[in-house]
Amino acid sequence: MPEFIEIVKKRRSVRRYSPDPVPRDLIEKCRAASRPAPPAVGGGFTPAGGH
Repeated sequence: MPEFIEIVKKRRSVRRYSPDPVPRDLIEKCRAASRPAPPAVGGGFTPAGGH
C-alpha cells in the first residue's frame, strides 16, 4: 500500500489541456476500464438517480 500513498502524494491537477482531439479508441478503452465489476455478494451498483 505504500506505493498507492506515494502516488496520491505526487498527484497534481492539470489546468492546461492539449487542443488535440482524443482518439475514439482511447475513449472506449477508458470507458471499458471504468465499468465496475459486479459485487461478489449482495446487491449491485446503483448509479445516482437509479432505482
